[in-house]
Amino acid sequence: MSKAPTVKKITPSSGSLNPNRLQTVTLSAAYNIILQISLRVVTFISNAFILRYISQDVLGLINVRLLLLYTTIQFTSREAFRRSCAPKSVDSKETTRWSEVVNVTYLTVPFSVIVGLFFCTVWYHLEQPEEKYVLHYWYGMVSIFSSVVIEQLAESCFIYGQRNDYIRLKVVIEGIFQLVRCLTISSTVALSPENAILGFAIAQFFASTIYSASYFIYFIFIDGQSMRKFLPSFGRQSLNTTLFQTTLSFIQNTVLKQFLTEGERYVMTFYPVITLAEQGVYDTINNLGSLPARLIFQQIEENSYLLFSSIVKRELPIEKQKSEIRESLDICAKLVRFMFLFSLLLFVYGFNCAQLALYLYGGGNFVTGSYGGLAVQLLQWHCFYIVFIALNGILESYSFAAMSTQAMRAFNFKMLALSGAFLVVSLQTTASFGSQGFIIANCLNMALRIVISGRFIGKLANSTLSFARQCLPDLVTLLSFLFVFLVLRSTRIFLLSELLFRKSFATVLQQSAIFVLSVGALFVCQLIFIVYRERDLVNFIRTQILRRRAGEEKAKKL
Repeated sequence: MSKAPTVKKITPSSGSLNPNRLQTVTLSAAYNIILQISLRVVTFISNAFILRYISQDVLGLINVRLLLLYTTIQFTSREAFRRSCAPKSVDSKETTRWSEVVNVTYLTVPFSVIVGLFFCTVWYHLEQPEEKYVLHYWYGMVSIFSSVVIEQLAESCFIYGQRNDYIRLKVVIEGIFQLVRCLTISSTVALSPENAILGFAIAQFFASTIYSASYFIYFIFIDGQSMRKFLPSFGRQSLNTTLFQTTLSFIQNTVLKQFLTEGERYVMTFYPVITLAEQGVYDTINNLGSLPARLIFQQIEENSYLLFSSIVKRELPIEKQKSEIRESLDICAKLVRFMFLFSLLLFVYGFNCAQLALYLYGGGNFVTGSYGGLAVQLLQWHCFYIVFIALNGILESYSFAAMSTQAMRAFNFKMLALSGAFLVVSLQTTASFGSQGFIIANCLNMALRIVISGRFIGKLANSTLSFARQCLPDLVTLLSFLFVFLVLRSTRIFLLSELLFRKSFATVLQQSAIFVLSVGALFVCQLIFIVYRERDLVNFIRTQILRRRAGEEKAKKL
């Protein structure tokens, strides 16, 4: 194995407000963002390649059922331990010894065995795939069970890295894990498409082994640590009961979070609302359609939250910060308007270009196959859903920044109730609309969240209606979206891609270029029109960029 990249380790100094610790948290967040974006890109490319070789049934078995089993066992067996053991107190008088942390951390191994056996038994008794896939499906479950246990063996190394600020190590090793898994499964699928599930099992086991080995290799052979440092010592050290009880208190919350986060996948798995093939198509479209939310919206929301938090102080009464409230509400309204315009662009052009996008992503067989029409409809629904995601992200960021602790508890309770209602509604909508029902249920859920956040912000603004008017673009701008949408629909430009499946490769390239240039020219014209109409929003964005640059220059001078 070649020499690993140098891992920056920052040693914190004493003091309650530690600038080095602050720098560590900032760098860690930045590297995590880079990691998430990189993993999404790798997965995106891998799925686009695999789609050309395997059927939708196999795709559903791998990407929905088996990967859900993996995340369920992994998350429920280790997340509570990470939340309790990974944070390191900034207090120099911290009494928890590292050996005690290791002892608690290694409990993830037997815990993952118990959890893994339970969920594998549940998965085995679910609806079985076709007979020709049953044996490989069983191998897949065994591989996932073994992989999680192997990964837990290196959990003490992960905790040590988190507690001692090896801030690049996690990014590098998890990147290696994902890259190895994607390359291995892509290679096996290309060589033997009929053994895709077995290839996934091999790829998962191989990647997990490299994941754990990488941690031990780095700390022992590169960082010079002793192997004993990462092994339990129950014979010599007692179990830290306080740390163990803290871990137990996190388990219930962790399990609940997992089942709410992956709610629609559990509905698919435990209730026969849609077939395995439809699950595979839905998962593919969900990954493709949610890219803007994961890569763009999430970063805007996180930075918006930091901006709002720097202006509004949740611990101060509203009466003592009226000017700050007004300023933050003005910024919030402009950000909501910007996200609304951006999401409308994605909706208008994404909805009408869905067929060509899927052709380029999954190939002609994916679009013209039995589930091609379903795939196009799902992507179009996702383009509609993006509008709700964009609006909700900024409104909730502001709500979280401005809410008191008591209001936050009430808000979290409402979110929990909405999540439970989503599972019930999704069963009804899928029974009526099929796979699209999941997205419809998500739209309804997100709409209710927007209403809850909007009512809270409306109370701060003294008028929900006036705040809503600030968030909306002017009528002429909205009409321009309607006009472009109708032009694309009436002329059926987006259906030009249907001709591609009956032409030569040269004609495909020519017609694709004409299609993209035509829609691109229309997009540029509309963008210029929006900039002309929304001058105050353009000035706001320019001001924020200039302020950020000025802040960066000032920080460099200091």
